[in-house]
Amino acid sequence: MRTLTQWSVTDYQQMQAHGLLDHRRCELINGEIWDMPPEGPLHRFVNDRGAEYLRRLLQGKAKVFEAHPITLTTSEPQPDLRSPIFPIPIISPAILIQKIFTG
Repeated sequence: MRTLTQWSVTDYQQMQAHGLLDHRRCELINGEIWDMPPEGPLHRFVNDRGAEYLRRLLQGKAKVFEAHPITLTTSEPQPDLRSPIFPIPIISPAILIQKIFTG
């Protein structure tokens, strides 16, 4: 039987504050600490173009954040992109990818 320790957001933040996670790329997801893979060139390119597109789309309406943690009840993920505006324009992923690559 596999048993996992469920970490709280406070536990996770204390580990960070004490330097226990300094050399790890990880995120707290639903009480579990997940190792995250390093970003590759394609990921970096798509993220950068997506951020540029969303900043143009939301100019004057919302700020677009890149790779900053969000503190939730049982998680502290670091999404590639987020914008604290509701409601946001609904864009299908296919259209967003097309706009990222075509500008």
